[in-house]
Amino acid sequence: MTQRDTSTRRAVVGNISLSLDSRVTGRGGDSDMSWVVPHAISDASRDFMVRVTSPATTALLGRRNYQGFGGYWPTVARYESADPRDRAFAQWLDSVEKVVFSSTVKVAEWDNTRIVDAAPATEVRRLRMRGGGDIIVLNSVSVINSLLEADELDRMSITLCPEVVGGGTRLFEDGLPASSWRLIDMSSTETGAISLLYDRVREAR
Repeated sequence: MTQRDTSTRRAVVGNISLSLDSRVTGRGGDSDMSWVVPHAISDASRDFMVRVTSPATTALLGRRNYQGFGGYWPTVARYESADPRDRAFAQWLDSVEKVVFSSTVKVAEWDNTRIVDAAPATEVRRLRMRGGGDIIVLNSVSVINSLLEADELDRMSITLCPEVVGGGTRLFEDGLPASSWRLIDMSSTETGAISLLYDRVREAR
């Protein structure tokens, strides 16, 4: 994976799984991710996830993903028989700083978690002022769209799954500002999914 100079500011990465018809959830609603599972548990996908997340020291989550992840990954972190890559990701997620964007969740029950009732771009600008590694958005389309709108996203990590879902939430909203991206890494998985990394192309300032 291509490395970049992060000496001036922390990089913000959006990580998402995507269907061929641009869906991030299935027609069954926000929790319908069954079409992703066969591709997420492939060897190549597990390796890719560890590579993408390990440089990050802050994870950004929406409310639904925070509640879903919090009910699953801490158990994997302690499960000695889990796939080593799943366990590595789970232990990373357990220990990393987690920022959850929510106006309804009031108490953080997961260690190293802060609840923020503010615009993601406002919090990201504050986080960039601090030292640390990458800041990664984990599967929250609302946070990714908000950061795209504010031009605060530097890298997109997309796992393109060979599935036509036929309904559900689309990745990008209409009305986002135009932007250009450069492919820096691409790999395929045993299930036919493609892992793609794009960096934002910005004019020299």
